[in-house]
Amino acid sequence: MSVYREYLINYLSVLTNSKFNNISIWDIFAGKGKDDNGNEGSSIIAAKIIEDFRIKKEKNIKLYLNEKNQQFYKSLNSNLQNYKGFTTIYNMDGENLLKQINSFFKNNHSFTKNLFFIDPFGYTEYSTETLKNILQLNNFEYFIFIPTNHIYRFQDADNLENNGAENFLLNLGI
Repeated sequence: MSVYREYLINYLSVLTNSKFNNISIWDIFAGKGKDDNGNEGSSIIAAKIIEDFRIKKEKNIKLYLNEKNQQFYKSLNSNLQNYKGFTTIYNMDGENLLKQINSFFKNNHSFTKNLFFIDPFGYTEYSTETLKNILQLNNFEYFIFIPTNHIYRFQDADNLENNGAENFLLNLGI
């Protein structure tokens, strides 16, 4: 999570000095906010960083989180009580939420800069087509975290010559 923390700090440092007055951070598979040992997850890390930037800069920075698991969703809501002023939390299937996001932003030219955090537990939950559609949206940037111990998730069972992240990215046309 330290990589995400540092990236988000640098990302917001640049964007809060740009023409964009509206910035949205999206985490579609947010989890509980904390792991079983009490360590902060991506959603709390992002909320704390955003809160700091909202105080320092006059920018509208929002955090959009989603957690499909009802029990995790309740924990996430509880863990983010202090950040409700700029945080919206959904309890939806990630694939359906991504399709709604795509539909909205595809038809509405937004002056909001958007960052999607895609973690190793999320990208198996939606189709390649949905991800391709999201990757083609304007004013969207992506932080895709693929730890090496999760590369096996991109194994193409039908074509073992192309495997791992390379096959995943090729399928996306990247």
